[in-house]
Amino acid sequence: MTSIFSILHVFSIASLFGTCVGACVSPVAENRKKMLMFSGIASLLIFISGFGMAGMLHLGFPGWILVKIACWLF
Repeated sequence: MTSIFSILHVFSIASLFGTCVGACVSPVAENRKKMLMFSGIASLLIFISGFGMAGMLHLGFPGWILVKIACWLF
C-alpha cells in the first residue's frame, strides 16, 4: 500500500511541476486558469499521498512534516 502512495506522490509532483511551467508559458489567459486549477489539484494530491505514506510508515509528526504543512498552507 505504501508503494501506491509513493507512486501517487511522485506522479503528483511531476504533474505540479508540469502544470506550473505550462501556466507560465501559456499566452492565453483561459488556458493559464485551467493549468493553475490542475496545479491546485496536484498540490492536494501531494498533500494527501504524503500523509498516507507518513501514516503507513507510522512516522507521527516529526518537525519536517510540520514545516511541509506550513509551506502547503502558504
